[in-house]
Amino acid sequence: MLATINDDELQAQADRLAYTIKLNEQVEFRQKQLLQREAISRQEYDIALADVNTVKADLQRIKAQIDKYYIRAPFSGEIGLRYISEGGYVSPNTLIATMQDIDRVKIEFTVPEKYSDQVQRGDSIIFSAGSNGRKYRASVYAIESGLIWLPVPCGYRH
Repeated sequence: MLATINDDELQAQADRLAYTIKLNEQVEFRQKQLLQREAISRQEYDIALADVNTVKADLQRIKAQIDKYYIRAPFSGEIGLRYISEGGYVSPNTLIATMQDIDRVKIEFTVPEKYSDQVQRGDSIIFSAGSNGRKYRASVYAIESGLIWLPVPCGYRH
């Protein structure tokens, strides 16, 4: 969850519909008992049942609207600096925060031309990064003239 938009009005509508559903279900239950005793017509019971189902559909619609008030990240990861403040105006093009997927890292590197035909997509490569001496394994994801991309699961040790 990155941000939420004030949904108080929709939440109040949802609460009202939930109470209405409860009342309509009680009415429908009573109407069903009366129908079994042939004290009311089938049409009267059908109207009570339709009232329950209509209000349930209205509640689903309100919940779908409420869900649109929550701005979620497209993937899990680390959220960096935020660019909006509470109460700020947000549009579809507003940058909310920076986010990094810390489970995978992409590495770009070059291979000397004389070795370029030895590296293929899907090949497994072992490498180290920094001075810690740890070894990592990755698979070649893509090859472009002069560049190779590797998505690397962080923390993977060979």
